[in-house]
Amino acid sequence: STLRLSDRDRLMPVLAAQKTGMRDFTFASLYMWTEACRVACAECAGRVLIRSRDEISGRDIYAIPHSGSDFLYAVSCLEELQPEGFLLRSLDAGNAALLREKFGDRVQLSFLPEEEDYVYLLSDLSAYSGRKYSQKRNHVHAFLRENGSYTLEDIDAGNLPLVRSFYRTYRSFEEDADLSARREGEAVWRVLDAFSELPVRGWLLRAGGVQPVGFCIGEVQGQTLFLHIEKALQEVRGAYPLLVQATART
Repeated sequence: STLRLSDRDRLMPVLAAQKTGMRDFTFASLYMWTEACRVACAECAGRVLIRSRDEISGRDIYAIPHSGSDFLYAVSCLEELQPEGFLLRSLDAGNAALLREKFGDRVQLSFLPEEEDYVYLLSDLSAYSGRKYSQKRNHVHAFLRENGSYTLEDIDAGNLPLVRSFYRTYRSFEEDADLSARREGEAVWRVLDAFSELPVRGWLLRAGGVQPVGFCIGEVQGQTLFLHIEKALQEVRGAYPLLVQATART
């Protein structure tokens, strides 16, 4: 059935048990893309199957938030449902090896660079030290020169209306002729509409302690913070890298 907020308590323990560090196994990410990607979940003898729609092929594609024998059992459930074959995504090396061992040459494994997540150490983002981060560091310095100071505050019921107003203005300057932009906009609104019911935290960045210039919303799972949403004013130099750095320092 279509993923709903009411699935949270049932799915969270299963998703949290995964140590892959993949965004596809975080509840808020699944929820925000439910409409755009037709995300649904089902169970087979206690094993969870997550289905979405592949934009390129138009076919259903599955993710299995289990490892070892539980993963293989879920795969066997899919075999019964779709004996002609099926698509899987978000495989770690261990589960990929299990598939190869079980199915041999019947399995085709592909790495899709466009599906990669960017992974950073918290210490790197909070410091922006070294040559690798010199450009981001320079942009942050420019922000401070031009705006004097900043504040970063948790998003809560008190300032959520301001965040919504900021995003509404932000969206008015985006090009909606692009389908992916429209879908992303709808996904962000889903998170904002259900903010208090999702396992997320958010931060609002203000220039000079007054003007909102950006916000981000993320989800902590294990030792990883998954930033699902990052929005900042392009015309405010340094807003994006400062938003990330200030969030990493919280």
